[in-house]
Formats: sequence, C-alpha cells, structure tokens
Amino acid sequence: MSGLLFPLKKNVSGNNVVFVDELYGYEDIVLINLSSGEEEIISHVPDIQWQPDIDKDWIVWEDWRDGAHSRGDIYAFHLPTRTEVQVTDTSWGDWFPGVSSEWVVWQSQKYGNFDIFDMNLTTRQEVQITTDPSRQWLPRISGDQVVWIDERNGNWYMYGYNLSSRKEYQISSGPDNEAWPDISNETVVYVEYAKRTQPYLMVIKMPDVVR
Repeated sequence: MSGLLFPLKKNVSGNNVVFVDELYGYEDIVLINLSSGEEEIISHVPDIQWQPDIDKDWIVWEDWRDGAHSRGDIYAFHLPTRTEVQVTDTSWGDWFPGVSSEWVVWQSQKYGNFDIFDMNLTTRQEVQITTDPSRQWLPRISGDQVVWIDERNGNWYMYGYNLSSRKEYQISSGPDNEAWPDISNETVVYVEYAKRTQPYLMVIKMPDVVR
C-alpha cells in the first residue's frame, strides 16, 4: 500500500475497504478484503480517480480519465459481476459521489451551479434532487436519506432529502457555517465553523420530519 493517499478518505463496507493509491504514478481506486488480505486495483487508467465510496455491492468514485475538459465524471463498479459503469459523461463537473445500496448521489454543475443528483444504479434512472439557483454540495447518503450543504439562505446549512417520499427538509438553521456532512442511518456528523473559534465536530439525530 505504498503511495497511499487520503488516509481519512477511506471507506469500509463489511470486510471491504476502498481508498486512493498512487503506487503506479497516478491516483487509482484500490479495494482490500480485510478477511483475506487480498488487494485489487479497481480503476487503473491514466489520470486521477479519487473520492471513493463503497456500500454492499457497489463502489463509486470521481474520475478524470477523459482529461480536464470532462471536469470530472462519476464511475461505479459492481463487485458481484466485476463490471464498471460510467454514471455520468458530461463536460461539466460531477464530483463527490456517495453510495448506499444501489443509489449513488453526487454534486453536478450541469445547470451552472452545483446541484445534487442521484441515480439508481440498477435501473439507471437519474433524478435531480435540488433546483435552487444557489449552491448545493458535498452530498452523502444512507439508506433512503441524502444530506448535503446548502447555501440558499446565505449560510452553509444542512438539508436532507428522502428518496422514498421525494421530500426535501432543512436539518439546520443556526448562525454558523457547516460543512463535510456524513450520515449513517439516522445519525448525521458534520463540521461546524463557529465564528471566531476553532471548528467543531458535531453529531445530531435526523429530525422526525424525515420519517
């Protein structure tokens, strides 16, 4: 694992861990099975592949194999069939993917500012979650709940979306900026940038409105 990058940006699902490694001169997505110790390069093509996430049968990542003109696309890998899937193929930026079961979410500049999109990797149905003209970014997903950072009200607030009910909700509305959210079941963690102090790691439960 020489050349390991972003040790805090590794992801675990069951016995599998994915991470970014530049052992061969550029960033690749690597999978390790913790039970067997077997290591496998999932993407080994020129240029950068990074921001990996894994859940159950799927690995997703941000991919720059088509060069700077692509501004980054989203790729996925289906572990049972050993099949790679190109999720997006655009000339705008598609960044920061997250995956839960068969759902992948990401932020996209498709309409000039970052919005949140999701796709069912089995049906390949794509849905635009946000349409507000301000920036929505850094999406994460767990089950049918998606969270992200939203600038529609001036500050960086957390919003959420229920994929089953297709309903959006606001999670936070305090005076401080928030970023780098993540979610597991009904628990959300994020960084709060309190004014004139150091950033804090915060943990909250999802509001009842999401159920």
